[in-house]
This record gives sequence, C-alpha cells and structure tokens, in this order.
Amino acid sequence: MSAKQKAYNTLVTAGTNALCAVGVSLNYEDVSDEQKNCLTMTDEVGYTAHFSIDNVPCVAVSKPAGCGEERIVVMYDTMSSSAALALVKCAGALPEATTVAKCTLEREHGPYIMQQPRLSTSFFRATNAHKNVLSSKLVQPNGYVLN
Repeated sequence: MSAKQKAYNTLVTAGTNALCAVGVSLNYEDVSDEQKNCLTMTDEVGYTAHFSIDNVPCVAVSKPAGCGEERIVVMYDTMSSSAALALVKCAGALPEATTVAKCTLEREHGPYIMQQPRLSTSFFRATNAHKNVLSSKLVQPNGYVLN
C-alpha cells in the first residue's frame, strides 16, 4: 500500500471514529426514512467532531448523503469546522495547501468506508510532510471496515 493510501486511511479512520464518538450511528436501522429513500443529500444536520492526532488538531464533519450513506470530510492541522462543512457539501477537487480527506460511510450493506479505486484530488489532498506523518500511523476502525 502506498504512503498516500496509508495517510488517507489514517485520516479517514481517525475522523470517522471521532464522528461515531459524538453520535454518528453505524446502523442502517438508525437512519431516518427520509434519508433511506432520498437519492441525494438531505436537509438533515450532520455531526462535527474535533479531535487530535498526536496533538495536531483535526476536525471531522458529516452530512447525510441519501440511501443511508453519510458523507464525511476530515481536515488535519485545523479546527475550522466551517471550512470542513463547506467541503462536505461539494464535489470536485479539494483545496491545495491543506490536508483533507473525503469519504462516504455506507450503512445498508456495511458499515464500511467506500474506497476509491484511485485517490484523486477530489478525495484526498495532503502536503508531503503531513502525508509522511499520517502514513506512519495506524488507526483501527471502531465498528466498521475500510473497503
């Protein structure tokens, strides 16, 4: 596995674990009927979690994405939940000069993090220094799998 993939997995796992700790449910049965039946993001409010990786501040935000899925954005070396919230609602390339990962938590046939076959700039951006630090960490998923 490449350093880029390891760094992505670390950031996504740490952020998803933090979101679960503040209330994101991994159970499909806990998802509202609106979210189960909607094919796009709902108006439901997501969650925000502030946490740290080796004393480096991080923020993770989620937004219900329809079909029981949860869109998640995790930012490293920042506490700006407003910046993360702006990214969780949009598609396209993530901003440069920041370390950020985007993923989707699948509940109906999971729970698992939907992996991308290729980590494009729409799903992960990291400075080289952050990539090197994050790729050396090992964070285990709590109650879900990566893949």
